Amino acid sequence: MKEDQNSNNETDNSQDQGKQTEQKKKGDEEQKSGADRKEEQEEMSIEEKCEDYKEKWLRAQADYRNLKKSISDKRDKWKQRSEFRILEEFIPVFDHFKKAYQHKPAEDDGDLEEWQNWAEGMGYILKQFNDILDDYGVEPIEAEGEEFDPGLHNATMEKHSEEVEKGKIIEVMERGYKTEEKILKPARVVVSKGENTKEDQNSDE
Repeated sequence: MKEDQNSNNETDNSQDQGKQTEQKKKGDEEQKSGADRKEEQEEMSIEEKCEDYKEKWLRAQADYRNLKKSISDKRDKWKQRSEFRILEEFIPVFDHFKKAYQHKPAEDDGDLEEWQNWAEGMGYILKQFNDILDDYGVEPIEAEGEEFDPGLHNATMEKHSEEVEKGKIIEVMERGYKTEEKILKPARVVVSKGENTKEDQNSDE
């Protein structure tokens, strides 16, 4: 009787262990399946993120190209308007100059008053030109008597001078112009070589 009970207990224990093993196996499979699903979701999430980043990058590139084109178009329009504005201001002065030149007195005309009136008219036109240059911040480059500066002056030749020391400008051949930001036209000048010494005379020979 006692042996039968022990046998039954062993059978029950064996069945319980089998159930536990089966449940554990099932739990492991479910856990593994859940991990696989999580891994798949993470992979999909990474792919989605990559695709999202790619779309944003392409959109940013397109926005940058559009912005660059817009800035370029605005710059061209601004430049064109600036050129038109300058031309609009210079054209009337040019017309005045042509009319004044057409009314130049004849060379054999001895009427001094007529010559004076013509000269005054030309002086007025010159003033108009200067006023326009002033409005745009254009000013002449100081040159005569100044130290030669290759950034401002263009030396056309050098000459000996007893009055002007070496390296300074003797004469301005063509006036130069500049703004605060840019040299529009360097002045063409003659630069002093200083006094003509005996050594210079010998080297010239």
